Amino acid sequence: MSWIEANGASLRYDLSGSGRETLVLIHEVGGCIESWDDALAAFQGQFRVLRYDQRGFGMSEKTRVITMDGIVADLVALLDALRIPGLVHLAGCAMGAAIALAFAGRYPARVGRIAVASPATWANADPAAARKRIEETERGGVRDGIRTPAMVAKVAAQIPGAKYVEASSGHFMAVETPDLFVDLALPFLRGGGAEVMREA
Repeated sequence: MSWIEANGASLRYDLSGSGRETLVLIHEVGGCIESWDDALAAFQGQFRVLRYDQRGFGMSEKTRVITMDGIVADLVALLDALRIPGLVHLAGCAMGAAIALAFAGRYPARVGRIAVASPATWANADPAAARKRIEETERGGVRDGIRTPAMVAKVAAQIPGAKYVEASSGHFMAVETPDLFVDLALPFLRGGGAEVMREA
Protein backbone atom coordinates (compact mmCIF):
# COMPACT_ATOMS: atom_id res chain seq x y z
CA MET A 1 0.00 0.00 0.00
CA SER A 2 1.14 3.53 -0.72
CA TRP A 3 0.05 7.08 0.02
CA ILE A 4 -0.13 10.00 -2.39
CA GLU A 5 -1.13 13.64 -2.11
CA ALA A 6 -4.26 14.32 -4.16
CA ASN A 7 -6.56 17.32 -3.99
CA GLY A 8 -4.99 18.46 -0.74
CA ALA A 9 -5.34 15.15 1.08
CA SER A 10 -3.11 12.16 1.71
CA LEU A 11 -4.86 9.14 0.19
CA ARG A 12 -3.89 5.50 0.69
CA TYR A 13 -4.05 3.50 -2.52
CA ASP A 14 -3.09 0.21 -4.09
CA LEU A 15 -2.39 -0.26 -7.80
CA SER A 16 -2.05 -3.87 -8.89
CA GLY A 17 -2.76 -6.24 -11.75
CA SER A 18 -1.34 -6.34 -15.25
CA GLY A 19 -4.18 -5.51 -17.62
CA ARG A 20 -3.88 -2.75 -20.20
CA GLU A 21 -7.09 -1.12 -18.98
CA THR A 22 -7.59 0.36 -15.51
CA LEU A 23 -10.48 -0.56 -13.22
CA VAL A 24 -11.15 1.66 -10.19
CA LEU A 25 -12.83 -0.10 -7.25
CA ILE A 26 -14.67 2.37 -4.99
CA HIS A 27 -15.56 1.23 -1.47
CA GLU A 28 -18.69 1.84 0.56
CA VAL A 29 -19.17 4.29 3.44
CA GLY A 30 -17.20 2.96 6.39
CA GLY A 31 -15.19 0.73 4.07
CA CYS A 32 -11.62 0.83 2.83
CA ILE A 33 -9.25 -0.76 0.32
CA GLU A 34 -9.69 -4.10 2.08
CA SER A 35 -13.42 -4.15 1.27
CA TRP A 36 -12.35 -5.47 -2.13
CA ASP A 37 -9.91 -8.16 -0.93
CA ASP A 38 -12.12 -11.16 -1.71
CA ALA A 39 -12.98 -9.97 -5.23
CA LEU A 40 -9.58 -8.54 -6.14
CA ALA A 41 -7.88 -11.57 -7.70
CA ALA A 42 -10.60 -12.01 -10.33
CA PHE A 43 -10.36 -8.38 -11.40
CA GLN A 44 -6.54 -8.39 -11.39
CA GLY A 45 -6.54 -11.11 -14.02
CA GLN A 46 -8.25 -8.75 -16.47
CA PHE A 47 -7.32 -5.21 -15.43
CA ARG A 48 -4.82 -2.98 -13.75
CA VAL A 49 -6.81 -2.36 -10.55
CA LEU A 50 -6.80 0.84 -8.50
CA ARG A 51 -8.23 0.70 -4.98
CA TYR A 52 -8.06 3.62 -2.58
CA ASP A 53 -9.30 4.74 0.81
CA GLN A 54 -11.56 7.70 0.26
CA ARG A 55 -10.79 10.86 2.20
CA GLY A 56 -12.11 10.36 5.72
CA PHE A 57 -12.05 6.54 5.59
CA GLY A 58 -9.57 3.75 6.15
CA MET A 59 -6.05 5.13 6.46
CA SER A 60 -6.52 8.16 4.25
CA GLU A 61 -6.48 11.65 5.70
CA LYS A 62 -9.41 12.37 7.98
CA THR A 63 -11.82 15.23 7.44
CA ARG A 64 -14.84 16.73 9.16
CA VAL A 65 -16.76 17.46 5.95
CA ILE A 66 -17.34 15.15 2.99
CA THR A 67 -19.22 16.24 -0.12
CA MET A 68 -19.86 14.43 -3.38
CA ASP A 69 -18.11 17.18 -5.31
CA GLY A 70 -15.08 16.81 -3.04
CA ILE A 71 -14.99 13.02 -3.28
CA VAL A 72 -15.21 13.12 -7.08
CA ALA A 73 -12.48 15.78 -7.18
CA ASP A 74 -10.32 13.50 -5.02
CA LEU A 75 -10.69 10.68 -7.54
CA VAL A 76 -9.81 12.97 -10.46
CA ALA A 77 -6.75 14.22 -8.59
CA LEU A 78 -5.72 10.66 -7.67
CA LEU A 79 -5.91 9.50 -11.30
CA ASP A 80 -3.93 12.54 -12.41
CA ALA A 81 -1.30 12.11 -9.69
CA LEU A 82 -0.86 8.46 -10.67
CA ARG A 83 -0.65 9.46 -14.36
CA ILE A 84 -3.61 7.32 -15.38
CA PRO A 85 -4.91 9.15 -18.44
CA GLY A 86 -7.79 8.30 -20.70
CA LEU A 87 -10.65 5.96 -19.93
CA VAL A 88 -11.03 4.04 -16.69
CA HIS A 89 -13.68 1.52 -15.73
CA LEU A 90 -15.48 1.87 -12.40
CA ALA A 91 -17.08 -0.51 -9.91
CA GLY A 92 -18.60 0.31 -6.56
CA CYS A 93 -21.17 -0.65 -3.95
CA ALA A 94 -23.58 1.61 -2.06
CA MET A 95 -21.96 5.05 -1.66
CA GLY A 96 -19.04 3.81 -3.76
CA ALA A 97 -21.56 3.16 -6.54
CA ALA A 98 -22.93 6.69 -6.18
CA ILE A 99 -19.39 8.08 -6.44
CA ALA A 100 -18.79 6.04 -9.61
CA LEU A 101 -21.98 7.38 -11.17
CA ALA A 102 -21.21 10.96 -10.10
CA PHE A 103 -17.71 10.71 -11.58
CA ALA A 104 -19.18 9.37 -14.83
CA GLY A 105 -21.73 12.17 -14.94
CA ARG A 106 -19.11 14.86 -14.45
CA TYR A 107 -16.34 13.29 -16.54
CA PRO A 108 -17.99 11.10 -19.19
CA ALA A 109 -14.95 11.30 -21.46
CA ARG A 110 -12.85 9.59 -18.78
CA VAL A 111 -15.18 6.62 -18.20
CA GLY A 112 -15.37 3.36 -20.13
CA ARG A 113 -17.64 0.86 -18.39
CA ILE A 114 -19.40 0.88 -15.02
CA ALA A 115 -20.74 -1.85 -12.71
CA VAL A 116 -22.47 -0.64 -9.55
CA ALA A 117 -24.46 -2.32 -6.79
CA SER A 118 -27.11 -0.67 -4.59
CA PRO A 119 -26.19 2.89 -5.61
CA ALA A 120 -26.79 5.31 -2.75
CA THR A 121 -27.56 8.20 -5.06
CA TRP A 122 -29.96 9.86 -2.62
CA ALA A 123 -28.27 8.99 0.68
CA ASN A 124 -27.40 11.70 3.17
CA ALA A 125 -28.58 14.44 0.84
CA ASP A 126 -30.99 15.90 3.38
CA PRO A 127 -30.21 16.07 7.13
CA ALA A 128 -33.92 15.94 8.00
CA ALA A 129 -34.38 12.78 5.91
CA ALA A 130 -31.30 11.25 7.53
CA ARG A 131 -32.70 11.98 11.02
CA LYS A 132 -36.05 10.45 10.02
CA ARG A 133 -34.29 7.31 8.80
CA ILE A 134 -32.37 7.05 12.09
CA GLU A 135 -35.59 7.35 14.07
CA GLU A 136 -37.34 4.71 11.93
CA THR A 137 -34.39 2.35 12.31
CA GLU A 138 -34.40 2.81 16.09
CA ARG A 139 -38.12 2.01 16.20
CA GLY A 140 -38.32 -0.81 13.69
CA GLY A 141 -34.80 -2.09 13.13
CA VAL A 142 -33.08 -2.45 9.79
CA ARG A 143 -35.35 -5.03 8.11
CA ASP A 144 -37.22 -2.35 6.03
CA GLY A 145 -35.53 -1.87 2.66
CA ILE A 146 -33.48 1.30 2.25
CA ARG A 147 -33.26 1.09 -1.51
CA THR A 148 -36.28 -0.60 -3.01
CA PRO A 149 -36.06 -2.36 -6.38
CA ALA A 150 -38.13 0.41 -7.93
CA MET A 151 -35.73 3.08 -6.67
CA VAL A 152 -32.64 1.32 -8.02
CA ALA A 153 -34.35 0.39 -11.29
CA LYS A 154 -35.11 4.09 -11.76
CA VAL A 155 -31.38 4.86 -11.52
CA ALA A 156 -30.61 2.19 -14.13
CA ALA A 157 -33.32 3.54 -16.43
CA GLN A 158 -31.56 6.91 -16.55
CA ILE A 159 -28.30 5.39 -17.85
CA PRO A 160 -28.31 4.71 -21.61
CA GLY A 161 -27.66 1.04 -22.31
CA ALA A 162 -27.66 0.03 -18.64
CA LYS A 163 -28.88 -3.35 -17.47
CA TYR A 164 -30.66 -3.70 -14.12
CA VAL A 165 -30.12 -6.96 -12.21
CA GLU A 166 -31.55 -8.13 -8.87
CA ALA A 167 -29.08 -10.39 -7.08
CA SER A 168 -29.37 -12.67 -4.08
CA SER A 169 -27.02 -10.71 -1.82
CA GLY A 170 -26.81 -8.03 0.83
CA HIS A 171 -26.31 -4.31 0.57
CA PHE A 172 -22.49 -4.50 0.38
CA MET A 173 -22.41 -7.12 -2.36
CA ALA A 174 -18.65 -7.06 -2.97
CA VAL A 175 -18.07 -7.74 0.74
CA GLU A 176 -20.96 -10.10 1.47
CA THR A 177 -20.98 -12.16 -1.75
CA PRO A 178 -17.76 -11.27 -3.60
CA ASP A 179 -17.95 -14.22 -5.99
CA LEU A 180 -21.45 -13.23 -7.05
CA PHE A 181 -20.38 -9.63 -7.51
CA VAL A 182 -17.50 -10.75 -9.74
CA ASP A 183 -19.74 -13.11 -11.71
CA LEU A 184 -22.19 -10.31 -12.45
CA ALA A 185 -19.78 -7.40 -12.87
CA LEU A 186 -16.85 -8.87 -14.76
CA PRO A 187 -18.66 -9.67 -18.05
CA PHE A 188 -19.91 -6.08 -18.21
CA LEU A 189 -16.55 -4.61 -17.35
CA ARG A 190 -14.88 -6.70 -20.05
CA GLY A 191 -17.51 -6.29 -22.70
CA GLY A 192 -19.08 -2.88 -22.40
CA GLY A 193 -22.10 -1.10 -21.04
CA ALA A 194 -23.20 -0.26 -17.53
CA GLU A 195 -24.76 -2.56 -14.97
CA VAL A 196 -26.79 -1.54 -11.95
CA MET A 197 -27.32 -4.31 -9.39
CA ARG A 198 -29.51 -4.43 -6.33
CA GLU A 199 -29.61 -6.90 -3.49
CA ALA A 200 -32.71 -9.10 -3.50
